[in-house]
Amino acid sequence: MGPVFTAAAMLWFTQVTADGSYLVNMLPALLLMGAGLGMVFVPMQNLALFGVDKDDSGVAGALVNASQQIGGSLGIALFSTIAAAATAGGVSLAALSTGYSMVFLWAAGIAILIAPIALLLINIDRKKFTGTDGDAPIVHLG
Repeated sequence: MGPVFTAAAMLWFTQVTADGSYLVNMLPALLLMGAGLGMVFVPMQNLALFGVDKDDSGVAGALVNASQQIGGSLGIALFSTIAAAATAGGVSLAALSTGYSMVFLWAAGIAILIAPIALLLINIDRKKFTGTDGDAPIVHLG
C-alpha cells in the first residue's frame, strides 16, 4: 500500500500550478505521501535486517542507510535532469511548475513499478518474521 499511496501523492503534486493553493494542492498530497513513505521505509528497514545475526546488525543497518543515501543522490540527479529538460530553459513560475509536474509524474511511475516488484520478490513467512509461533510472541530482553 505504501508505494500506491506515494504514487497517488505524486500524481496529486502534478496538479500544482504557479498560482495554486497550499491547502488544496500541497497539504493533502504531503499527508498522503507521509503515510505512504512511512509504510515503505519502516518495513524496508525491518526486511533488510531480517535474519541478520545480531553481531552483524550494525553493519547491515549501515549498508541500508548508505544505500538509501546513494539512491537519494541518484534520484535527485535523475529528477533534476528531467525537470531541467521539461522547463526548456524557462525561469518563470509556470515553466518551473511544468518541470516539477513532469518530475512528479516520473516519480509516480517509479512508485507504481515498485508495488508489484515488492509483492513478487518479498517472500518471508509472516510467523517467522514476527517471531511468533502462531500463539504467543517471543520477547527478547537485553
